[in-house]
Amino acid sequence: MNDAVKANMTSGDGKVLGLPVKDNLFAIIYNKDLFEQAGIPSFPKTMTELRDAIARLEAIGVTPFANGYKEWWVQKHIFQHFINAAAPGNTKALVEQFNAGKTTFADHPELMAFFDFIDLTVEHGMPNPLERDVTTEISDFATGRAAIMTGQGAWVEEQIRIVDPNLNIGVAGYPVSENPEDAMIITGADQALRANKDSPVVGEVIEFFNWLYTSDYGKTWFTEVAKVIPPVKGVPYPDLQMPQQMRQIAETEKTGELAIIYSLDRFHQRFGEIMQAYIAGNVTREQAFKDIETAWAQLGAPK
Repeated sequence: MNDAVKANMTSGDGKVLGLPVKDNLFAIIYNKDLFEQAGIPSFPKTMTELRDAIARLEAIGVTPFANGYKEWWVQKHIFQHFINAAAPGNTKALVEQFNAGKTTFADHPELMAFFDFIDLTVEHGMPNPLERDVTTEISDFATGRAAIMTGQGAWVEEQIRIVDPNLNIGVAGYPVSENPEDAMIITGADQALRANKDSPVVGEVIEFFNWLYTSDYGKTWFTEVAKVIPPVKGVPYPDLQMPQQMRQIAETEKTGELAIIYSLDRFHQRFGEIMQAYIAGNVTREQAFKDIETAWAQLGAPK
C-alpha cells in the first residue's frame, strides 16, 4: 500500500486492519475555463481570495457554487478540510477530544470558519440548495451553470465527463483561513475490505489480495479496469484529470489527513442533518455547533 492509504488502514500498534481497493481524493473542484474567463489565474488559497473570485465570477454572469446539500454526507467531506487547519498533522487527536467531549468549537477559530464557508456557498450558489442532490450538483457543474463543486472528490469525474467529455476540470484544497498553507487536498482511503479470520477460505482470500496487490495484472486492474486511484505503490494513475492533478500536487505540496475516518458514520449523518437545519434557517450558528458537539460526544466513537 502507498503511505497515505496504509496510515488509514493501520492501528496505533501497527496492525493492518483492512485492505482498500482504491486511494481517494477529497478536494474542491472547479471549472478552469470559467475561471480563466473571469480573470482568475488560479484557485484561491485564502478566504479573502475566495471572496474576490466569487465577485469576479458573478461579474461575468456565472454562479460560483454548485452544492449538493440534500445529501448529508457532503458536509463531512467539506468539514474535514477545516479540521486539518485546526490540527495540522494531528487530526486524530482533535477528533478524539471531540469524541470525548473535551473540547468545543469555540476553542478552534478554524472550525468556526466552516460556517462562514457554508454561508458563502449558499449565498452565492445555485438556488434551493437543500433540494439539490449529488446528481443535480454534477449537472449544475458539468453544464457550466456553476463554476465550483463542493463536498465531492475524484469519484464524480466520470459522471461529469458523460455530460461534457471536454470540460477542463481543476482540483484544489479548500480555502479555509487566511493562511494559504491550510488549503490542502486530502488523500487516503476511507473504505476497507476485511476478511473473517474464522472463514474456511481465509487462505484463499489472503492469496487473492496478495495477487491483486503484486501481480502485473492485479496492479494494472486499479488503473485500467476500475479506473480508480491505485492504493499500491508504483502503479500509474488512471487517465483522468483529477487523479493526475492529485499526483502532481502531492509531489510538490503537503496533503491533508483523512479526518473523517476517526468518527463513526452515525455521527457524520447527524452532523449533516444539523447542517441541513442550519442552511434551512431552522437553527442558529451557535445552536448548530452546540448540537454538533453533543452529537460528537454521543455518536462519534464506539461506546
